[in-house]
Amino acid sequence: MHPAHPLAPGSVSGASGVSAHFAPPDAQEAIDDAGQLSSAERADDPQALVDGALAQTLSTPGLAPWFSVRGGLVPNTEGGLSYTGRRVRADVRYVFDFGRTALSAGGGFTGIMPNIGADPPAEACDAPDYCPDAIVDDSYSEIPGFDGGSVSGWGLDLPVLWGFRSEPGLVAVWAGVRARYEDMTADFRFEGGAGPRAAQASGSRWVFQGVLGLAVGVKPVWALLELSPAFERMSGRVNLDGSEYAAEIEGFSFSPAVALMVAP
Repeated sequence: MHPAHPLAPGSVSGASGVSAHFAPPDAQEAIDDAGQLSSAERADDPQALVDGALAQTLSTPGLAPWFSVRGGLVPNTEGGLSYTGRRVRADVRYVFDFGRTALSAGGGFTGIMPNIGADPPAEACDAPDYCPDAIVDDSYSEIPGFDGGSVSGWGLDLPVLWGFRSEPGLVAVWAGVRARYEDMTADFRFEGGAGPRAAQASGSRWVFQGVLGLAVGVKPVWALLELSPAFERMSGRVNLDGSEYAAEIEGFSFSPAVALMVAP
């Protein structure tokens, strides 16, 4: 969510908006199927619950606020800090500035944080014990009675952008690609047939993403729009009742975002 051209050294920009993520069709289908299971059906078909829980936790579909601050470091080098969808990302990039056009490449590190208010069980539950003290908060979940809010992890990404800006700078467009890897762990909690239960989960996510963006405005305020189609591959494991369940899901996703940016 930034043009390809860099900020001058010492300059700072700020932006705020909203992002959305539409999960791959197979992932959304797994989420929907898990959401329709009754407590008894969850006990009879734990794999369906695992598929939906991992799809929701790893892909994180839905709307989220988006905030960003960027600054020019040295000539042609820029750094930034952004937040959206439980993810805080820091990045640095170098820009080859050709005047009206530019080519940038860099790297980013992402920290994946629990949902606000997430309260995982103080102790892990060993099968076949139930967890009567586990709090299930499904306010963030598309699956009723499922809480994956304690997820945490990290990610790395490598973006490459090409861009053009008009003279005077009323319009900027950019396009590029981004490869991303994320690694996550979580304590799942859910309502089962005999009360709240907990399970330990881990997983990873590869994303190969296209980027197409547009900025329109008059200094110092611009409106930003970015469209990001992607191919995702997610895999994970859940330890439940002494048994390990695995799931792999892949497919095409879509992540649009809009924001207002203030920049010199």
